Amino acid sequence: MVVFPKRYHILEEVIDNLVVAYEERDTLTQVSALLVPVGALSEDNGEEGLAHLIEHMVFRGTRSFPDAKSIMMAAEGSGGRINAYTTYDYMVFLVQMPTTKWRLSLQLLFELPFFPLFREEDLLVEKEVVLREMAMIEDDPSEKAAVLFQNAMWGDHRLGYDVIGFPNVVKNISREGLVSFWKEKFFRYPVYFTTIGSVPYEDIKAYIQHMDLPSWWKSERKEPWSDIQVASFVSRHMHKEEDTNQTYYRVGIELYPYRTEQWREKKYHISLISAILGGTSFSRLVQKIRDENGWAYSIGATVSGSVAGTSLVWYMDVMPGVLGDVKGIWQKEVVRLREGNVSEEEFDRVKTYVIGSTMMSSDSMYSTALAHLMNVAFNGSLWDPVEDVEKLERLTLPDVTEEFEYLLERSTPAEVIYGSEGA
Repeated sequence: MVVFPKRYHILEEVIDNLVVAYEERDTLTQVSALLVPVGALSEDNGEEGLAHLIEHMVFRGTRSFPDAKSIMMAAEGSGGRINAYTTYDYMVFLVQMPTTKWRLSLQLLFELPFFPLFREEDLLVEKEVVLREMAMIEDDPSEKAAVLFQNAMWGDHRLGYDVIGFPNVVKNISREGLVSFWKEKFFRYPVYFTTIGSVPYEDIKAYIQHMDLPSWWKSERKEPWSDIQVASFVSRHMHKEEDTNQTYYRVGIELYPYRTEQWREKKYHISLISAILGGTSFSRLVQKIRDENGWAYSIGATVSGSVAGTSLVWYMDVMPGVLGDVKGIWQKEVVRLREGNVSEEEFDRVKTYVIGSTMMSSDSMYSTALAHLMNVAFNGSLWDPVEDVEKLERLTLPDVTEEFEYLLERSTPAEVIYGSEGA
């Protein structure tokens, strides 16, 4: 039986449309994160890439930190770190700084999304930075295969294209257009904040209640993701020939969108399916393709998720001439799991791995902060690793094989072959 340390938690809407998740730990640093439920799925036609561009632009300067250097000096100059990322569903801002600097860390965290300067000269520079990022993807065959695979799964839905967007949109957006997108989208929904560390909750709460927020903060909010259109899994088979040193193979099946009851109920089954079928270095798929034959360096399974659609994806970057053999091994492993031909020893080993990963995440302040944010935003509750472990422990092999059978019958797998090897 896994025994987790008891920790003090609070979940509260401290001011209108700002939900706070607090966890107390005896630490020398404070980890804080902010989730704005605006991502690539919030973009309309002609706006593809604006959410990601805004993530770049806020680091060019804010009201109290007028340039990129002052932002980085506030965080890294205090021995801390700051970061942000954009997904299809949301944008996250994270900061970890010494507890003695907690007020500075929160000032920095909240100013990034709410008080960016959006200077014209900064936009001209940052456009080029994002275009270089797009060019890097074009230079990386593994990234290109991943982008192709999004389209193979989700077609012309926004989920079928990379979060980074389209070059022509980034090139042509004006400062006025970008600010308009920011004001309209960033303040349309509630936002979610989490902080973990030794700073007392009442101090955090008082700081938030006395924050100076933009004048339009009081505008009426919508339910997050309420206007997102669910994507259809189109199951395309795509082959793109390129002169590459490896063949980049992607195959995937449809799961359940985030925030649905099916996802909340079946995510534990899916984590075990993924671990059995390629998600661990000791899985038979990895052992047979990589360790026994040396055909691949990069191979695995991962869940690619969104409120619009979610998938279980296998990626196999293999040497030329063996794709047929690799596909055959994958298909045999699918049949083996589908028919429940997994030993109790293997199943228990996979369970131990997934439960151990949950324990590791629970010990990490960074991982816990993100898990709290996701759970609060998607489910309205704090992340509970105890519940996760208990549900994983109760699952049996028949539970998992039955769910896998259902997922395979739900839709035809999508497939991408990128490289010089023929289909």
